[in-house]
Amino acid sequence: MNFTEQTSTLNILNRIAKIDEFKGRWESIGQLVPGRLKALQRVANMESAAAMGRLKGILCTDRQAGEFLAGKAQAATLSGEEQAVITGFSNVLKMVNESYDQVSFIKNHVLQMHDLIITGNVQKPAQEADSTSQLNELISGTSAALTEGVLHPLLVAANFSFHFWHMHPFRQGSERLSWLLTRLLLLRSGYYYLPYGSIEHFLERRLKDYKGKLKFTFVGEPVDSDQEAWLETFLNAMIDLQDNISAKINREKELLKLKAPHLEIIRVVQEHGRSDISGIMAATGMNRNTLKIRLRKLVAEKHLVQNGRGKSTYYTLPDLHLR
Repeated sequence: MNFTEQTSTLNILNRIAKIDEFKGRWESIGQLVPGRLKALQRVANMESAAAMGRLKGILCTDRQAGEFLAGKAQAATLSGEEQAVITGFSNVLKMVNESYDQVSFIKNHVLQMHDLIITGNVQKPAQEADSTSQLNELISGTSAALTEGVLHPLLVAANFSFHFWHMHPFRQGSERLSWLLTRLLLLRSGYYYLPYGSIEHFLERRLKDYKGKLKFTFVGEPVDSDQEAWLETFLNAMIDLQDNISAKINREKELLKLKAPHLEIIRVVQEHGRSDISGIMAATGMNRNTLKIRLRKLVAEKHLVQNGRGKSTYYTLPDLHLR
């Protein structure tokens, strides 16, 4: 092994150690009341659905996707097909997050998840895999690797996502399914913090660099050396994710130190995504002048962001994604 290979291996091991250190501390890090964890999960689902949509070429922001999924917007800019894509992904994402321990990593469940993504109904099969034998081999090999425990679960998940993504076993939905199955593998391997952040968001941000390193032997078949580039991309996205979750958890804990009226204002903005003074007054019953003073304090302390001016002013939460 030359110096470059040693350095690369050391970097990978250091990344895995950092991810597993966070995994081990999650029980103490994630000490929030259940209602606040649920709120973080709702935001993460919105971010994941929006990121997946953009990866598929759908032009939407996190907020637009969230308002659409919450039924608060007509989503006029989204076609019926685009709305179905985002809804299908979001529904299966929730199922994976909430029932990962009941969804075995077997071919039948993989096909059912695909049908749910495409048709929203496992009683109406969408399509069998175009490369059934390859898919069967990948699923059984991945299951065996996790059961045997010889390879680290992060390496197994990265290897699966690499091959599934490039195999593209279905005519529709392969990329969406690859992220969901990778999430399922990680949750079943004990990475229980995944529902509170969007791995899809951070993969989206890092895929451009990864795709720039791709080399193909011929159309559709990546060379083996690309796996190392993918592993690096995958592990870096996981580290981005855990840093983002830490920031969100720390922010929630800081909010709990606020006085009740200030916290009440923030919760109104959290619930609606954005709120103006009239909306906050209606929800809290606060006097306008008192509310303005409290809003100025929350903006100054960076708990809220003021957008617009005059009558068009509204308030949002700070963006906690890594820039």
